[in-house]
Amino acid sequence: MGKGQCPSTQNAVKALTNVTVSLAPLGQFTLPEKVDVFWTTDNYHDLHVPKYAKVDMAAFNRHVFESLKPGGTYIIVDHEAAAGTGAKDSPTLHRIEKKTVIDEVTGAGFKLAGESSALHNTADDHTRKVFDLHYNTDQFILKFRKP
Repeated sequence: MGKGQCPSTQNAVKALTNVTVSLAPLGQFTLPEKVDVFWTTDNYHDLHVPKYAKVDMAAFNRHVFESLKPGGTYIIVDHEAAAGTGAKDSPTLHRIEKKTVIDEVTGAGFKLAGESSALHNTADDHTRKVFDLHYNTDQFILKFRKP
């Protein structure tokens, strides 16, 4: 249990016998066994911010791949960047281009299994920091499958 967690969070986690809380530096993780789902929301872009951590994205995504059971699912939700910007705006605007994520993750052996536009926001022109928009951003939801 993480130090400083509120009691209700501690009780909720204790009630989930198949959940383990583990803290590690950004871009690093260790799992006690292979899992069915690996999910990251609004922070995949942070793996591209050198001041947070120097993450080898190919190695990170291969590690996710190796950590999943066959047929496992990798879900990524993040803030969309302008077309053609890749991960360039990750350190400043906290965004990443969906195409960059797809290319990186499929490069590790995953298959794109689907995507959702449930968090698509046409009012966001992809030029402002996500914090300035109070997270009311255009976001993508990607679902990858380990073959």
